Amino acid sequence: MLNNLSNTKILGIILTGLLVISVLIGVLQFNKNKDISMRLNQKAPLPENIQLDMTSTSPHKDLIGVWEGIWEERNPDIAMTSSFVIKDIDKNGYANVVYSWGDNENLLITKGFVETVATIKEGTIDVKLGQPLKFTLLVEEVGGIVQLRGIFDNGYATVGGIFKKSQ
Repeated sequence: MLNNLSNTKILGIILTGLLVISVLIGVLQFNKNKDISMRLNQKAPLPENIQLDMTSTSPHKDLIGVWEGIWEERNPDIAMTSSFVIKDIDKNGYANVVYSWGDNENLLITKGFVETVATIKEGTIDVKLGQPLKFTLLVEEVGGIVQLRGIFDNGYATVGGIFKKSQ
């Protein structure tokens, strides 16, 4: 049969096959990006009726509130939405906090939240979630807006993220 086909027809068949493969790859990549975008646009879950103590006399009282962000936003395969709520801060820098995270099927992580205690001192918030899980949030000002730069260490890898206070 190949003897009956001209080189032009063979080239046409090959190019058509490559075009079909390229379109299929594009559709698969579009769906993957759409899924990632949907996942990263969903907020991490928080418990109902969170009470914020806005009467704190702590020098860090401006940190009380809900902070939202994405861990590893530049790497969509491992990126994950997250929220960090500072409920109150005592005069010694101990804070009652809620940490929540969204789904990430690539990492086999299901959304959830945990209430724990953090230590705040000199522009640093240290949160321990149990060995070896911990993260540190560095308080920084960028363009007149305070944000938290997060560093999460699970004992195997370290990831980063930026958290902004929600209004």
